[in-house]
Amino acid sequence: MAFEEVRARTEIETLHQLLDDLDYYRLLLVPRTAALHEIELAFRAQTKALHPDHFFALDQADHKSKAQEIFRRINEAWRTLKDPALREAYDRELKSKGGVRMSAAQRELAERAKRQKHDVGEVARTPSGKRHWAMALQDLAAKNWKGAVLNGEIALKYEPDNRAIAKWIIKVRAMAQAS
Repeated sequence: MAFEEVRARTEIETLHQLLDDLDYYRLLLVPRTAALHEIELAFRAQTKALHPDHFFALDQADHKSKAQEIFRRINEAWRTLKDPALREAYDRELKSKGGVRMSAAQRELAERAKRQKHDVGEVARTPSGKRHWAMALQDLAAKNWKGAVLNGEIALKYEPDNRAIAKWIIKVRAMAQAS
Protein backbone atom coordinates (compact mmCIF):
# COMPACT_ATOMS: atom_id res chain seq x y z
CA MET A 1 0.00 0.00 0.00
CA ALA A 2 1.45 3.38 -1.04
CA PHE A 3 2.07 6.16 1.43
CA GLU A 4 -0.48 8.46 -0.25
CA GLU A 5 -3.20 5.84 0.08
CA VAL A 6 -2.44 5.32 3.77
CA ARG A 7 -2.47 9.08 4.32
CA ALA A 8 -5.80 9.42 2.50
CA ARG A 9 -7.41 6.59 4.44
CA THR A 10 -6.16 7.98 7.76
CA GLU A 11 -7.37 11.47 6.89
CA ILE A 12 -10.82 10.25 5.88
CA GLU A 13 -11.19 7.96 8.90
CA THR A 14 -10.08 10.64 11.37
CA LEU A 15 -12.21 13.39 9.90
CA HIS A 16 -15.23 11.13 9.65
CA GLN A 17 -14.90 10.18 13.34
CA LEU A 18 -14.75 13.88 14.28
CA LEU A 19 -17.47 15.00 11.88
CA ASP A 20 -20.28 15.03 14.44
CA ASP A 21 -18.14 17.07 16.85
CA LEU A 22 -17.10 19.78 14.39
CA ASP A 23 -19.22 22.88 13.93
CA TYR A 24 -19.24 24.51 10.50
CA TYR A 25 -16.45 26.92 11.40
CA ARG A 26 -14.13 24.22 12.68
CA LEU A 27 -14.93 22.05 9.66
CA LEU A 28 -13.83 24.85 7.34
CA LEU A 29 -10.89 25.75 9.62
CA VAL A 30 -11.93 29.38 10.16
CA PRO A 31 -12.67 31.39 13.31
CA ARG A 32 -16.27 32.34 14.06
CA THR A 33 -15.36 35.95 13.33
CA ALA A 34 -14.18 35.13 9.79
CA ALA A 35 -15.31 37.40 6.99
CA LEU A 36 -17.18 35.95 4.04
CA HIS A 37 -14.14 36.03 1.75
CA GLU A 38 -12.13 34.09 4.35
CA ILE A 39 -14.88 31.49 4.60
CA GLU A 40 -15.01 31.20 0.82
CA LEU A 41 -11.25 30.69 0.59
CA ALA A 42 -11.40 28.04 3.31
CA PHE A 43 -14.33 26.32 1.61
CA ARG A 44 -12.48 26.18 -1.70
CA ALA A 45 -9.33 24.83 -0.01
CA GLN A 46 -11.31 22.15 1.84
CA THR A 47 -13.24 21.08 -1.25
CA LYS A 48 -10.03 20.89 -3.23
CA ALA A 49 -8.32 18.80 -0.54
CA LEU A 50 -11.28 16.61 0.38
CA HIS A 51 -13.19 16.17 -2.86
CA PRO A 52 -14.42 12.56 -3.11
CA ASP A 53 -12.78 12.15 -6.52
CA HIS A 54 -9.39 12.34 -4.80
CA PHE A 55 -10.31 9.20 -2.92
CA PHE A 56 -11.70 7.28 -5.89
CA ALA A 57 -8.66 5.01 -5.90
CA LEU A 58 -9.41 3.75 -2.41
CA ASP A 59 -10.45 0.15 -2.75
CA GLN A 60 -13.05 0.11 0.02
CA ALA A 61 -16.52 1.47 -0.64
CA ASP A 62 -16.75 2.42 3.04
CA HIS A 63 -13.95 4.97 2.66
CA LYS A 64 -15.53 6.40 -0.47
CA SER A 65 -18.88 6.85 1.25
CA LYS A 66 -17.18 8.50 4.23
CA ALA A 67 -15.40 10.89 1.87
CA GLN A 68 -18.72 11.74 0.25
CA GLU A 69 -20.33 12.37 3.64
CA ILE A 70 -17.49 14.70 4.64
CA PHE A 71 -17.81 16.55 1.34
CA ARG A 72 -21.59 16.95 1.80
CA ARG A 73 -21.02 18.39 5.28
CA ILE A 74 -18.43 20.85 3.93
CA ASN A 75 -20.98 22.00 1.34
CA GLU A 76 -23.65 22.28 4.04
CA ALA A 77 -21.29 24.46 6.06
CA TRP A 78 -20.61 26.68 3.05
CA ARG A 79 -24.31 27.05 2.16
CA THR A 80 -25.04 28.08 5.73
CA LEU A 81 -22.12 30.41 6.39
CA LYS A 82 -22.21 32.24 3.04
CA ASP A 83 -25.78 33.39 3.62
CA PRO A 84 -25.94 36.20 6.23
CA ALA A 85 -29.42 35.25 7.46
CA LEU A 86 -28.60 31.56 7.78
CA ARG A 87 -25.24 32.33 9.39
CA GLU A 88 -26.89 34.58 11.96
CA ALA A 89 -29.45 31.89 12.78
CA TYR A 90 -26.71 29.24 12.95
CA ASP A 91 -24.61 31.39 15.29
CA ARG A 92 -27.63 31.89 17.55
CA GLU A 93 -28.27 28.15 17.58
CA LEU A 94 -24.60 27.45 18.37
CA LYS A 95 -24.72 29.81 21.34
CA SER A 96 -28.03 28.60 22.71
CA LYS A 97 -27.91 24.87 22.08
CA GLY A 98 -24.26 24.19 21.42
CA GLY A 99 -24.99 21.85 18.52
CA VAL A 100 -22.67 21.59 15.57
CA ARG A 101 -25.22 21.50 12.73
CA MET A 102 -28.14 23.72 11.97
CA SER A 103 -31.39 21.92 12.68
CA ALA A 104 -33.89 21.58 9.86
CA ALA A 105 -36.45 23.58 11.84
CA GLN A 106 -33.98 26.42 12.44
CA ARG A 107 -32.94 26.39 8.78
CA GLU A 108 -36.60 26.63 7.70
CA LEU A 109 -37.23 29.54 10.09
CA ALA A 110 -34.17 31.36 8.79
CA GLU A 111 -35.16 30.71 5.17
CA ARG A 112 -38.68 31.98 5.84
CA ALA A 113 -37.33 35.12 7.52
CA LYS A 114 -35.02 35.66 4.57
CA ARG A 115 -37.90 35.30 2.09
CA GLN A 116 -39.99 37.74 4.09
CA LYS A 117 -37.15 40.21 4.18
CA HIS A 118 -36.58 40.04 0.43
CA ASP A 119 -40.13 39.45 -0.77
CA VAL A 120 -42.18 42.36 0.45
CA GLY A 121 -45.34 40.52 -0.51
CA GLU A 122 -44.71 37.96 2.22
CA VAL A 123 -44.35 40.48 5.03
CA ALA A 124 -48.02 40.86 5.96
CA ARG A 125 -50.00 37.83 7.11
CA THR A 126 -53.60 38.89 7.79
CA PRO A 127 -56.01 39.79 4.96
CA SER A 128 -56.46 43.38 6.17
CA GLY A 129 -52.77 43.70 6.90
CA LYS A 130 -51.95 42.48 3.38
CA ARG A 131 -54.42 44.93 1.82
CA HIS A 132 -52.95 47.94 3.62
CA TRP A 133 -49.41 46.67 3.14
CA ALA A 134 -50.01 46.48 -0.63
CA MET A 135 -51.35 50.05 -0.59
CA ALA A 136 -48.31 51.17 1.43
CA LEU A 137 -46.01 49.64 -1.18
CA GLN A 138 -47.93 51.32 -3.99
CA ASP A 139 -47.66 54.66 -2.20
CA LEU A 140 -43.94 54.10 -1.72
CA ALA A 141 -43.48 53.37 -5.44
CA ALA A 142 -45.33 56.61 -6.22
CA LYS A 143 -43.13 58.43 -3.65
CA ASN A 144 -46.22 59.31 -1.64
CA TRP A 145 -44.37 59.15 1.68
CA LYS A 146 -47.32 60.25 3.80
CA GLY A 147 -49.65 57.65 2.25
CA ALA A 148 -46.97 54.96 2.53
CA VAL A 149 -46.46 55.64 6.24
CA LEU A 150 -50.21 55.89 6.89
CA ASN A 151 -51.00 52.59 5.15
CA GLY A 152 -47.99 50.95 6.79
CA GLU A 153 -49.25 52.06 10.19
CA ILE A 154 -52.73 50.72 9.43
CA ALA A 155 -51.21 47.38 8.36
CA LEU A 156 -49.26 47.39 11.63
CA LYS A 157 -52.50 47.87 13.60
CA TYR A 158 -53.74 44.57 12.12
CA GLU A 159 -50.37 42.95 12.83
CA PRO A 160 -48.95 44.64 15.94
CA ASP A 161 -46.19 42.03 16.37
CA ASN A 162 -44.89 42.43 12.79
CA ARG A 163 -41.40 43.88 13.28
CA ALA A 164 -40.72 43.95 9.53
CA ILE A 165 -43.54 46.43 8.95
CA ALA A 166 -42.49 48.50 11.97
CA LYS A 167 -38.90 48.72 10.67
CA TRP A 168 -40.16 49.54 7.19
CA ILE A 169 -42.21 52.47 8.53
CA ILE A 170 -39.12 53.88 10.24
CA LYS A 171 -37.15 53.64 6.98
CA VAL A 172 -39.91 55.30 4.97
CA ARG A 173 -40.12 58.15 7.50
CA ALA A 174 -36.36 58.64 7.15
CA MET A 175 -36.69 58.63 3.35
CA ALA A 176 -39.47 61.24 3.60
CA GLN A 177 -37.33 63.51 5.76
CA ALA A 178 -34.36 63.11 3.42
CA SER A 179 -36.33 64.16 0.35
